[in-house]
This record gives sequence, structure tokens and C-alpha cells, in this order.
Amino acid sequence: MSRKLLMFPALCLATVLLFGLTTPLLAQSTDSAADSPPVNPIVNIAHFAPFAANPAGASVTLSVNGTDTFTEVVFADTVTGVQLPAGVYTVEVKPTGTFTVAMSGVFTLENNNEYSLLAVGDGSVNMPLELKAIVKDAVAPTPGNAKVLIGHYAPFAPTVAATAVDLCNDADNSKVAGPLLYGLNSGYVEFPAGIYDLSIALANTNCAGTAIDLPSLQFNAGEFYDAFAIGKNNAAFPLDVVSLSGLDFPATATIGHFAPFAGAVASTAVDIRVNGQLAFTNVVYGQYAPNVVVPSGNVLVEVLAPAANAASGEVSSAVILSGTFPLAQMSDYVLFAIGGANGWPAAFAAAEISKTAPSGVALVTLGHLAPFARTAVETAVDVCKDGAPVAGLTNLQYPGILANLPLPAGVYDLAIAVHGTNCQTVAIDVPGFRLREGDIVNAFAIGAPTEVNPAAGPEFPLTVVSTTGLRAAYEQFLPSIWRAVAE
Repeated sequence: MSRKLLMFPALCLATVLLFGLTTPLLAQSTDSAADSPPVNPIVNIAHFAPFAANPAGASVTLSVNGTDTFTEVVFADTVTGVQLPAGVYTVEVKPTGTFTVAMSGVFTLENNNEYSLLAVGDGSVNMPLELKAIVKDAVAPTPGNAKVLIGHYAPFAPTVAATAVDLCNDADNSKVAGPLLYGLNSGYVEFPAGIYDLSIALANTNCAGTAIDLPSLQFNAGEFYDAFAIGKNNAAFPLDVVSLSGLDFPATATIGHFAPFAGAVASTAVDIRVNGQLAFTNVVYGQYAPNVVVPSGNVLVEVLAPAANAASGEVSSAVILSGTFPLAQMSDYVLFAIGGANGWPAAFAAAEISKTAPSGVALVTLGHLAPFARTAVETAVDVCKDGAPVAGLTNLQYPGILANLPLPAGVYDLAIAVHGTNCQTVAIDVPGFRLREGDIVNAFAIGAPTEVNPAAGPEFPLTVVSTTGLRAAYEQFLPSIWRAVAE
């Protein structure tokens, strides 16, 4: 199974993220139609100034034109989407409970613009308290791109020079841009729409000195994003990244091929495209890729017949199965190609998988993905424990997935039997496994054996596959020291 990196697209950012000076808070014109009514300025406010011993001590009051407008604003608090009439505004920031103005500025706001006002600095000589102002770019991104602004407002060292960091690409541990210094931002830079796996590392460490490991980010075409590094890298003010615009994140999926549609495993080879980009090549029955980062939103997945000359880099355009799946941000899924035997068409089986289990139980996802008979009724099975059907797990028919079943911790010795035989006709004897509280695991019945699908050959026996792995039941008998080593 040859796997392509699902980085949509590859990172080519070395020339676009060299930081420039903070954009001044000056009005920018837009190209709105002359007959369109003006839209009031929008203002976003953020407290990124760790000037006290802890966030509570850094609480402030923000006054606008002499009126206390926002009170008890603590470090990392943000207020977004405030609409104000166009005009000139005096903004003052005072530590809570005092009349002392720690930061102030006079700003002109004009219609049809969006502004962000950031309180930054730790009060030191090198990084004094001040208000930084940013104007949102008024020009739409080039089609297919997003616009992204990245700011460094984390005063984590005694001097500005010592705050230098590099922006790194985790895919190959390479430096994308840097060194980047406290107090600066990139301005709005265009990124090709896609998924990016980035981190912030101390400068000149070859990306080894990671300061902030960012989650995978998804930049959607036509969108504007911002992200600000803040904090002092201590217990009270850990390094963090905050966004005023909001960020988009991808999903994750375990993608597998469980479709016994040919006479031999080697003949089931396919390629897989995600949103038009080749993600996996030469995937055969029984193979899967766990925890693949995929775009969120409506995602097109296509299964293709392999190219006639794959060695030359040729890509097939013969789509044999396709489907569009709505994937939520930061959610987890299973997505499998199934069918193709005993008259069942090739199809997809998909389910969303919970990321956390309720207290005191494990979550188990069970799937019947074995098209071993010609009708759904004939594929019906029961899950059996101690020779008896398990309540709620009877008459399971192809194709079906029962997702996120809560089960108590313990040892499970299960069998899958033909429905209605009172567990006497066992189709699959599942090896014993152990569940612990908090486990999130799965098990899928797959296959179409020769006796019921002669065209499939002998290579597709009924079996159970777990893409998460299952703890062996015998670990309960291991001495604790060996059990710890095994884990």
C-alpha cells in the first residue's frame, strides 16, 4: 500500500512568511458598490499582555472615549465582532481597580473595515505595554487561496532578540520561515487552500526546540485567518496560540479496503483520491491506514482502478466507487470500501467515532462488513458470549456499523454465530481481548469465503479486523512489571 501525504498542498512557504512591521490602524477602502449602504466598522479586542504574576493579576479595564466599556478583562480574553460608528476613538487600558492608564492610543475607524486591537507586552523595558493595531485586508484572496496573518506577541525572553523563533513544517521537520521576533506580524499572506502541519520552534535549533506544536490547520479557499503566539513560557502564562478570526481544523479518518471484489487479493488493488488529490496507491483488500488527516467539510472520496502503468507515475481516471461525506472539524471517522461479492455492489461504510469514552466504560465500534451471502437476511449473525447471544447484538446484518457502544471494562471471549442458531453455528471465533475504562476500540467482520462465493477464491476467509488493536486477554495473568513493559 503506497501512501501519499495528505498535505493539501505541500508546504512552499519559505518566501511568504518573513515577518514585517505591524500594520498601522489606518482606514482601507473597499470596492463595494456605490449604492451599497456603508457597513459600520467591526472591532476585535484581545488582551495578550502578561504583565503580572498570574492572569488574574493582569486583569484590566478598557475605556473607550472616557467610558469604562470592558471590565475585568484577563490575559488571553478576547472580544470579537464589536460594531461601532465610524469615527475617532481614544482607547485606554487600566489595571483593574486603579485609575492608572497603562496603555492608550487614538484610532480612526472607517466604515467597511475590520480592526483588531491587541494589548501586548510584559511591562519590561524591552517589551513595554502597548496597543498594537491591525487592519483586516480588504482584498479577497486569489481564487484557490486563503489569506493568513501570523503574529508573535509572546514576550518569553528578556530581550526581543532572544524571542526569535522559526516556523517549521512538521511533515519533514524543515524550517519554513524565520527567525521571527516578538512584536511583529506577517501581514496577510496568501496560502494555497489545504491542510498544514506546523510548529513553532526556538530559532537556530533546526526545528528541534519545539515551543508550540500546533494542531493540524485547514485553510479554506477565500477565507481570512489570523493566529497569534502569546504567553511567557512559564506556569502562569504558558505559550499558546490564539485566533481572533477563528481557525478551521481538519478531521481524521481510518481509511480501509475491505471489498473482496476479485478472485485474488492482488487483483483487488485500487487507488484512492480525496477531494481530487491522489492519497493512496495500490491498496489491496485487507489494508487500511489509521488516523489519516483529511479535510473537514464535504469531502469527496473516490476509489479508482489502478493505472495500467503505475511505475511510470500514470494515474488512473477510471472511478469505480465515489461518495461525498460531511466530516466535522476535529472529529474522527472510519471509512471503508466494502462489497463486490455475492451480488453486493461496491459501496462505502462510514461512521463517526467518539474521541472520549464516558466515565467507567470503554467504547467499542462493531461492524458487519462481510458480504458472505446474497441477501441481508442470510448474512445475519449474533454476537455471543459464554455460549449465549449478547443482548442488543443479535441479528446484525451486512452492511452495518454499530458505533460507540459503551461496554464495561473486563475480559471478553466472544464468538460470531449464524443468527437463530442459539450460538451453536459459529462463523468466527474471536480471540479473547480485554477492555479497560477509557478504551476506544473497534472490530469489523470482513470476508467472503470460498464456499459461499466461489468466484472469490480462497483468499477472503471470514475474520475479524481491528484497526485500533485489541488488548490480549491474557495480559491479566502477566506480572505487573511485564504488563507495564508490554504497554
